[in-house]
Amino acid sequence: MRVLLLGSGGREHAIFWKLSQSSKLKELHVFPGNGGFPGATIIRNEKLSLSNISDLAAFIKQEKYDLVVVGPEQPLVDGIADALKDQIPVFGPDSYAARLEGSKEFSKAFMNRYNIPTAGARTFDDYDEALAYLKTRSIPIVIKADGLAAGKGVTVAYSFEEAGQALKDNLVHKRFKDSSKRVLIEDFMAGEEASVFAICDGERALPFIAAQDYKRVFDNNKGPNTGGMGAYAPVPFMTQNMIDKVHKQILMPVIEG
Repeated sequence: MRVLLLGSGGREHAIFWKLSQSSKLKELHVFPGNGGFPGATIIRNEKLSLSNISDLAAFIKQEKYDLVVVGPEQPLVDGIADALKDQIPVFGPDSYAARLEGSKEFSKAFMNRYNIPTAGARTFDDYDEALAYLKTRSIPIVIKADGLAAGKGVTVAYSFEEAGQALKDNLVHKRFKDSSKRVLIEDFMAGEEASVFAICDGERALPFIAAQDYKRVFDNNKGPNTGGMGAYAPVPFMTQNMIDKVHKQILMPVIEG
């Protein structure tokens, strides 16, 4: 198989490493990649960009890849899978499904509509209205930029001052540009965090083992969130019974929705 991997981060590096082990692989190309992909065939084309879906899709079709694996969220939200689906298999959701990641407001409404467990939240696009609502809530509180922010759009605030600053950074200063046009003020949920991943075909979900990532930039869980400072798997407290519960109460309702 001739496979194209889109992306350039640590996630894509891990995917590249695993794809390289497949006996079915004939060629593995990466775009845009970086110097940390040993032995990779990096596509060098200044006319291509992950943000220009039309030109990127045309190039992929011209090259007749057997499979395209998409790492970053933004090209999926922008519709790369939609643009290729009639001709080339894509490992990644279409733009509608990708909105579950691309818009926290959309995701929250979706979960509420299909009775998927989630923290309570309200969405705001006006700073004064958001600040007034914040003053009615208790601390800790969670402030989330609505759109994609490379993993940096969430603030878990332990004071009203910190929460208010997060609102101002987003709604006034537009820290994450268009992704900051709207924010969610979400109830804080105490407890250990875990991530459950699954491969889905539109009808079924096959979960991987759970993982736990550490997003804050400093030791001892301090500082602002990042795209990820480190992670490990499996997670000891995530028993098979809990994985089954996630599958039944979250994964399958998402697919059915």
